[in-house]
Amino acid sequence: ASDGFTLKMLINPDTCEYAQLIYDGKKNAFAFPHTLLPKKTIPDSEFIPCSRLPETMDVHIYIDHCSVEVFIDDGSLCITQRFYPSTQELSYELVPNRELIVDLFSAWKLKNAFNNI
Repeated sequence: ASDGFTLKMLINPDTCEYAQLIYDGKKNAFAFPHTLLPKKTIPDSEFIPCSRLPETMDVHIYIDHCSVEVFIDDGSLCITQRFYPSTQELSYELVPNRELIVDLFSAWKLKNAFNNI
């Protein structure tokens, strides 16, 4: 099990605002704060507990133009957050709190579904 990680997604490069998905391994819970500015502490009320032990975890994160959808362990926990980036290019960074083993990390750029309409 991991001590946790944070997935930071830069929303506005001019103001350095970013959204962050946080996993706290000690609490075995996720948080996705609504604020774009970093908080020093996240209240326990913002964490959503996972239903099973965190030995291994299957996390799928879908980042769209204005939303992030997170599915943990085939949908046993789902989190969605909307944001409005100032640029078309969204950058993100996975930051482990300590040790984090990632078996597979994949990213795809999707085509615009409205180009052929």
